[in-house]
Amino acid sequence: MERIAAFLDIEVPEAELPGLLENLSLAAMRDEAARDRPQMAQIWTEGVRTFFFKGTNGRWKDVLSADELSLYEETAARELTPECRSWLEGEGMKFC
Repeated sequence: MERIAAFLDIEVPEAELPGLLENLSLAAMRDEAARDRPQMAQIWTEGVRTFFFKGTNGRWKDVLSADELSLYEETAARELTPECRSWLEGEGMKFC
């Protein structure tokens, strides 16, 4: 959080960090989505718990079949910029 604040050139009071970090937790994201986006329960088999599953990157590669991964690779190479693909695949944004 401190690196992001520095990147954005904003100050985050030290006393506010615990509350901010709690609001950014996986549990908080699940709770907010379940409360504010009930349509997610219709899209994902087990609702927001499967959308916000473990907070780890790259797990989707273990779920797709070889054919699905191949289709993804072809489509990503054709449709995405390298930066977009990097973000989408979980490498995240780079901060100074």
